[in-house]
Amino acid sequence: MLGDWDAHTAVHGTVTPGEARRDTAIHDLNRQLVQAKREITDLHQQLAAAATVIAALHHDNQLLRAEHTTAGTVTALPPRPR
Repeated sequence: MLGDWDAHTAVHGTVTPGEARRDTAIHDLNRQLVQAKREITDLHQQLAAAATVIAALHHDNQLLRAEHTTAGTVTALPPRPR
């Protein structure tokens, strides 16, 4: 009986064609998942960097607006003689 099993698996392999397709699909999905996680990590890093830059620009903008409102009026200089 065990000899028959060994002979069968030697000829036909240990997995059925359906199982082989399933295993290939699982492998492909795992590879896609790894790639998607890598992309998500990269995008999270880009988002954090962008948020930092936006916060710094917002702060600078607020300072410039405050400076503009407290600076007073601009006086034009007389034209230079030629």
